[in-house]
This record gives sequence, structure tokens and C-alpha cells, in this order.
Amino acid sequence: MNVLATNMKSIWTTVAAGVAAGAICAALLLIPPIHDLEEAVGLRWLFNLRGPIKPPGSIVMIAMSHEAAANMFLPRDPEKFQRCEDPVVGTAPSTHVSLPSMPARCPRCLHAGLVKKLADAGARLIAFDVLFRQRPALAGASGDLNAWQDEALASELAAAGRAVIAQRLELVDGREALADLSPPIARAALGSAPFPIIPAQDRRVDRFVAFKESGQATPTLPVIAMQTYALDAYPPLVEFL
Repeated sequence: MNVLATNMKSIWTTVAAGVAAGAICAALLLIPPIHDLEEAVGLRWLFNLRGPIKPPGSIVMIAMSHEAAANMFLPRDPEKFQRCEDPVVGTAPSTHVSLPSMPARCPRCLHAGLVKKLADAGARLIAFDVLFRQRPALAGASGDLNAWQDEALASELAAAGRAVIAQRLELVDGREALADLSPPIARAALGSAPFPIIPAQDRRVDRFVAFKESGQATPTLPVIAMQTYALDAYPPLVEFL
């Protein structure tokens, strides 16, 4: 009996010590400098210990980078340039010029072409982390080229049927509001939402906001993207309910 009592006492002492240590660590993490240190050192150490993992095969990220812009070319003729006629990737012929250096705006007909190729390839969801604002008129021989580009992109978004686009939160008269988007593009997209992220001190991003509950309350871009991806599950769910 004495041995059993001693063993039980040892077990409870170990459990109590573990709970106390966990509670102390949790309380310390509430202190911002310690929390930042744990994220900067602890998470990095855990990621290095785990090593790289293979990304999901069902997801493709298409980056609009300086390198991509430097390897894409459009005709020198301003009208054909804005209409994205005869785009070239790789080596430019003498009749073509490179795209504007990022983050300058590229013609939106390139986005329209990308949406068409993704839809033709069977993409189940297309999510643009790009702010498609309404732009001032751009005169061309056949009319407003910017309006034509927006209509072209809107047409491809509507045809794809499962495209969501980014919004932006702005302060208007001291109040939070969503930025205005190009009307035809906003109508054609299945949804739009902001994408607030929470950068650490070293600018590494470990967290993002899923549902914004203060100010402009809204689900965010990753959430509506997930909802769009799972759209086929909604009719059976509604029928079941």
C-alpha cells in the first residue's frame, strides 16, 4: 500500500508540475516581446526541424513577379499592346516590347487570357489577390481601351463561374470601407473580399485574419475561396438540413 501510495503521489506531482509549467508558458506568451521571440525563434526552429514538405498538388500559385514581367512581350503598337494581341513569352521579336516593370499595371487583357487558360485546363477555383479598381478612360482608335479590358476580363470571369477577387480596406472619413472595384469585374466575380495578414517583426507572415469582426465585418479572401472550392457540397447540405 505504501508503494502504491508513493507511486500515485509521484504521478500526481508530475501531472501538477506539467500543468503548472504549461500554465506559466501560456501566461508568458501573453507578453508581446516573449510571444514575438517564440514566433521568431521557436517556430523557425520547428520548421527547420520538420524540413520542407511537398505543397498540395491540387493548388497552383501564379506569381506576377519582376521575372515574369521581364519575359513577357506585347506588340509595340499602343492599340495592339493594350489589346494584348499576339503576346510572346521568352525572346521578344523586334515588333514587341516588354511589359511595364512591376508593380506598374499590366493590361488586364493578360488577366483575361490567364483566366481563359485556367478555365480551359479545368481549374475548380480561380482566386486573384489583385485589386481591380476602376480606371480612368484610355483613348484608343476604337474607344476606351481600359473599359474594353475590364469587359474582356469580366467576360472570362463570368464564363469561368468560379473566380473570386481581392478587395481592399480603406479609411474613408475616419471609417473603414471596402475599396470600389471596376463594376463589370465586380459583377462577374463570384465574390470579393480583403486579405488582411498579420506580419511578424521580421516581416514573415505566420497568421492571417479569416473573419474580420470589427470595423468592416466580412469574411476574407481565403474564406470565400474555400467556400467557392466547396460549392458543390452546398446543395446536398441544404437538402440534408
